[in-house]
Amino acid sequence: AELLRQWKNNNASVLDEANGVFTKKELQSFDNVDGLANRYRQELDSRELFLQKAKDNVDIKVITEKNLDTPEVWFSQIFEPNNVTKPAKLFEAVKASDNLSGGTQLMDKIKLAIYDDFMKNTSSKRLGTDVFDANKIQKYVSEHGSAMGIFLGDQFVANLGKLNRQLKTFIPAEGNVGKDETTDYYKAAQQILRAY
Repeated sequence: AELLRQWKNNNASVLDEANGVFTKKELQSFDNVDGLANRYRQELDSRELFLQKAKDNVDIKVITEKNLDTPEVWFSQIFEPNNVTKPAKLFEAVKASDNLSGGTQLMDKIKLAIYDDFMKNTSSKRLGTDVFDANKIQKYVSEHGSAMGIFLGDQFVANLGKLNRQLKTFIPAEGNVGKDETTDYYKAAQQILRAY
């Protein structure tokens, strides 16, 4: 126990949750130095495998050691409209890497990048706040739906399309924000879509 405490103190920067190497739950589960060191080695091997796969594949070569942890740098170059080849190659590399590590850290990063991109590209100002724009959602799903399906599942994309069709039925007439009863339905539909 003393050896583990000492090792943790000497390697505090590696064990910082903000680095994304270990989750809080994982850190609490380590009861000896060997388990912690082996898990850390798995994470390093996983990262190395992913970077090698990215380097070896022209479709995802844009991902490097320097920018791996900042997907906003490379995401748009892989998730291009109407392109499933690059996202499929990325998925293969992420899956192999996460399988080696036994975790889902890389997959979670990609899903978060998809979420951020979706939110950024499907909202507009309406009723004085940022809300989903049904036409932008339709365009996004049309252009990126297949790529989203690779990571989130085809059923997720299909359900997103259904929710968007429902949202369209509640869109208030332009400029009609007074006591129109559809406004509450519209806001409710927005909240449901955002939660999904």
